Amino acid sequence: MGFMIDPETERNARRLAALRNASVEEAISAAIREALLKTERPPPEHPSSSPVPPDADPLASLSPEQKAKVERTMALVRTLPPLDDDPTADLYDASGLPC
Repeated sequence: MGFMIDPETERNARRLAALRNASVEEAISAAIREALLKTERPPPEHPSSSPVPPDADPLASLSPEQKAKVERTMALVRTLPPLDDDPTADLYDASGLPC
């Protein structure tokens, strides 16, 4: 069974065959198989895309070294002064003029 293809598709098929060091038929067949596999197989789920239950330990999947680093970082964060409710508080003096 033959196919009617436009000149650009034929050029691309011949180019792919040359790049793969294959016949045009082999290159087209392999490209179709690859496209079908990619299209039919659902993409792998990214670990961070799965919802985390609210009661789950967010550090559970970390190595001991990673957990220690998180704890050190959080200890530093806890030493910071609390943020003001008004983010513009430091922009103006008591008279309302810019600092």
